[in-house]
Amino acid sequence: MLGYEGPGRGSGQELRTRSKRLADDLQELALRIGMSAQISVSMPGRYRSRSRPGYEADVPRYTVTMLQSEDGGAVEVEIDPSQPHAVERVPYRGRVYCVEVPDHVLYVRRNGKALWCGNTVSVAKAGITATLQCRCSLLGAANPKYGRFQEHQYIAEQINMPPALLSRFDLIFALTDKPSVDKDASITQHILKSHRRGQVRKYADPSALTGVDGEKILSDTTAMQPVLERDFFRKYVAYSKKIFPVLSDEAMAIISQFYLKIRKQGEGEGASVPITARQLEAFVRLSEASARARLSPVVTADDAQRAVRIVEYYLRRIAGEGDKLDFDIIATGTSHSQREQIGIIKKLISQLSKSSDSKKGVPADEIYKSALAEGIAEDRAKTLIKRLGQNGEIYSPAPGFYKLASEG
Repeated sequence: MLGYEGPGRGSGQELRTRSKRLADDLQELALRIGMSAQISVSMPGRYRSRSRPGYEADVPRYTVTMLQSEDGGAVEVEIDPSQPHAVERVPYRGRVYCVEVPDHVLYVRRNGKALWCGNTVSVAKAGITATLQCRCSLLGAANPKYGRFQEHQYIAEQINMPPALLSRFDLIFALTDKPSVDKDASITQHILKSHRRGQVRKYADPSALTGVDGEKILSDTTAMQPVLERDFFRKYVAYSKKIFPVLSDEAMAIISQFYLKIRKQGEGEGASVPITARQLEAFVRLSEASARARLSPVVTADDAQRAVRIVEYYLRRIAGEGDKLDFDIIATGTSHSQREQIGIIKKLISQLSKSSDSKKGVPADEIYKSALAEGIAEDRAKTLIKRLGQNGEIYSPAPGFYKLASEG
């Protein structure tokens, strides 16, 4: 700025140039170092050159104004969505481009103003509506759509969420409640004791209570106090966020070997995709999180192995097909074997319909019997028929009878 046309007003916070490219580059550089800058344009004939009195330029002049807050950082622009001028409808005809980059952050510029733009996601839950950056961590929790998880069904089938969205989670776990005498007794005692301790602590003098020994209750439940103080834990979390662990050679080798080994299962004609690059990124994020929890700037082999164990466990539970992984269960909602079995069921209905009553359709018992001969159990056949009916590929002209929708 000092070496071009000289600084403008103030202490070098403004630059005037007739080069649009120089102005654009300077604006981008300012944003990269944490400052804000905006560009204004003076059209030809509307300004005079300071260095050449009496000369009127015949080209536009661009003024780059540097904006800086009191603490030296960039000026943050806040828009109040409740104001009517915050959102404006602009008539537009032409192409609309959808751009995606690895970190979901784009450098955009319009009307001389530039900023880093990140895609956002809107979340509405429990009366709270928030707009979050796509780069933030997202934890989703809900009950299964049928009330309880079924042990012998894919978890992906029991989560009422589109496969395209479900496949973007790094980890998916099912928390089940299984009765156990010892565990239930321990949980019951913990809940009742913690509740009683909380009630006693509301009294300034627990010894004044009649009917119960308040001081004994407090002394017997000291183990319920948190191991770490709240302020200490907050400082630990704040400090850990400033650490950006780097993958070591050993960690990279462990993640790479496991990922390629699983991918190899998908080789061959008609094979399913066992794992995708999204899981590879999950390995990296989890291993980095493990190192950050230890306040370590380096991701070690132990961190990588921990990430591999976690991801492999969840994939075996969610996308396991025998001793193989089939990520299609999550990505499309249907496994490779399911697609093959669906094809067999449709073929059987088509064949059996030729020898059955054309009006009623094919009896369900005949379908189950023929499916069993093809290696499909009756329970599995019922599930597949139900799915075909939901998708509109078959219909039931009469109770217990089925026909292909394509055959009328």
